[in-house]
Amino acid sequence: MIKCSNFGCEAPEMFQKDYPAHAASCAFKENRCATCDVLKEANTEHDCMVSMSKKYENLEGKLNFFSRKLDLEIERNERNRVAGDKGT
Repeated sequence: MIKCSNFGCEAPEMFQKDYPAHAASCAFKENRCATCDVLKEANTEHDCMVSMSKKYENLEGKLNFFSRKLDLEIERNERNRVAGDKGT
């Protein structure tokens, strides 16, 4: 017996042999858009430009976060190196 792995699906446990039929029609199944490759809920429409814009903004935010984190780490390592040089 298994449960559907799609988030939000409350279908009762089913035999493993019955899962492929359920998975094909599950209302909570996520699909990738054939045009922009963004994850979207099954049987829903979306604007590829809006989706890609949000995806880009998210990636840009992550890049900025890690860039700042790297800068701080470099600065910390430089301070530690300078402090170590003074103690020698």
